[in-house]
Amino acid sequence: MKKLHLILALSVGIIFVVLGLSGSLLVFRAELRQAAAPSLEAFDLDAEILDVDQMAAKLSGQYNAFELRSVVLPRTHQDPYVFSFRYETGGNHQLEKLFVDPTTGETKSVDQHQSVLEAWIYQLHANLFLSARGNQLVGIFGLLSLILIVLGLMLWARSLRGSGLRGVGLRGLKRSLWIPRQAKGNALLSGVHKLSGLYLSPLLVLLVITGTTLVFRENFIDPLESSRATPRQTTTLGDNHVNDPSKTCVRMAGVEEYIYEAESTFPEAIATFVQLPRRAGRPVEITLRHSSEISSPLGLTKVMLDPRCGQVLKTLDGRNLNLSQTLTETIVALHNGSFFGPAGRLLYLILGLTPLFFLVTGTLFWLGKKRRKTETSRTIQSEYL
Repeated sequence: MKKLHLILALSVGIIFVVLGLSGSLLVFRAELRQAAAPSLEAFDLDAEILDVDQMAAKLSGQYNAFELRSVVLPRTHQDPYVFSFRYETGGNHQLEKLFVDPTTGETKSVDQHQSVLEAWIYQLHANLFLSARGNQLVGIFGLLSLILIVLGLMLWARSLRGSGLRGVGLRGLKRSLWIPRQAKGNALLSGVHKLSGLYLSPLLVLLVITGTTLVFRENFIDPLESSRATPRQTTTLGDNHVNDPSKTCVRMAGVEEYIYEAESTFPEAIATFVQLPRRAGRPVEITLRHSSEISSPLGLTKVMLDPRCGQVLKTLDGRNLNLSQTLTETIVALHNGSFFGPAGRLLYLILGLTPLFFLVTGTLFWLGKKRRKTETSRTIQSEYL
């Protein structure tokens, strides 16, 4: 068992370290993106602020055949809006994504403000720069890392039996849960390695299992998501209502009205994202975030609206997901640390450093033990000579 643990540690350990360090940095993924995005200048509270429709109208005057696709709403007053749209140039259609300053209407290309560091770290963590095949490889290394952790726990349990603590009872078990004061050298290093692994193993197992589950989501998660495409209907209106030519509207609804209707449906939620229909007959989809729902980048609450009149067609309450949806979102939140809030992110930052700690301490302990064996062998040989 010791030999298998050593072989896995020396082979899988390096990848485990890479995934741990990159995962620690990705805890602050939102901050890395925000650092690359342009921030708004301080403005007078009495200054006129453009609403979404006014900003869209201004963009429409700058781009030929302008078609708005989506809008990411700012999280703070210092954040810009993000507009995604299609336009025509030279007879061809192009897609564009721009940051828009609501105080001035000035735009900046999102591509010019993307965080190269964040994208690089994510690719390293997700697939080791090997695309889809690398993603599967990361999942396999995750399973091997899980075996490595379990073997470490088994070795700790066997060391209790080997030291005679099994017959000592509860008092002996308690003594095994901390490092003796007199421990020095390799004994101290071994104690630190073993007990750190013992105390941190539940969180490490959680990270490995959730990460591996996300890698193999086609086998474990996707089959449970079949009901996600059929959100709870709140009215008797069917999907064909969007195409109903007999329905008349006083006037066409704008994006601001869509947001108003969505937030009126869920007064305790904040709208974060507006998705406009890409083809006729599809509804407008507004994403909102409740403070009490599972943490996610944009939120889990959805409101579908008639694109002409802005009437609510369907809703999905992010606080009342079914079992499969709750499981999916919980696994994601547990893996990235957002499930535990700000304190969890700090904990995950430290936890991502532990594979490196275990690799270093384990290697030093192994080398020290090997050196002692060599010295003992030389001593025995010298006695015979």
